[in-house]
Amino acid sequence: MTFKQVLFFLLFLSLLSCHHKSEKVFIPTKKKISHLHNYYRNAEQITYAVHYGIFHVGDVKMVVANTTQSVNNIPCYHAKVSAELSGAVNAIFSINDSWESFIDSNSLLPYKFSELKKENKYRKADYTLFDRVQEKAFVTDTTNPAVPEYYNYPITSNIEDIISSFFLLRNIQFEKMKVNDTTTMDVFMDNHCYNVRIKLLGEEKIKVNSKKQKAYAISTYIAGVEEDGQVKCWISADERHIPLRVKFRLPVMSAEMELKEYKSN
Repeated sequence: MTFKQVLFFLLFLSLLSCHHKSEKVFIPTKKKISHLHNYYRNAEQITYAVHYGIFHVGDVKMVVANTTQSVNNIPCYHAKVSAELSGAVNAIFSINDSWESFIDSNSLLPYKFSELKKENKYRKADYTLFDRVQEKAFVTDTTNPAVPEYYNYPITSNIEDIISSFFLLRNIQFEKMKVNDTTTMDVFMDNHCYNVRIKLLGEEKIKVNSKKQKAYAISTYIAGVEEDGQVKCWISADERHIPLRVKFRLPVMSAEMELKEYKSN
């Protein structure tokens, strides 16, 4: 696994399993997790510091706009995620990646998702429109603007993208779950649908930014793709349900993402 995969993997709680597509089995969930809280309204800015072993290698930042935007006459919340390297790592690798999601302000389901990747000489740009009537994801690859490529893929009506799933995760009622209980969300990424499973491990107290906080410990994995236990996350046990720390187990050493700064309206 390359560093940029670790960086992205950490942010979305094991949602970057893009190299195991052919043998996966996708079974649509019957019940969708409810949005009891509309966190998009808070115009949040969340920054995470990423560590690989003992080294701080970069930051991941999520920003939600403080006003809705119209996309094809649909009012949407706009959330953007960017990843940047720092220090000695930045001298070796050149990464400037960003992802954007436009979430329908009425249904709180993603309407449009776009990504722009600039990694050394590698370039990738595309955007996805979700049609929930036809249950299709229409992908336009604009890496070569002169010759765009068009694709479409089957989806479920309640499919999430990798950014909206971050907010849906925060709406899980962990306080009503028992240890080892599991819930599932459907996520579309890299032109495939995945079942992402979230298991409650229990409650713990952890220190973040020199402050002890009560948190729900969970593990996340992709059904049929990743093993349970590879990714562990701690969610604040308060009304915000913010992921405080994410730890990813690697063969040699672990990678970790920890909350660095949080702002909201």
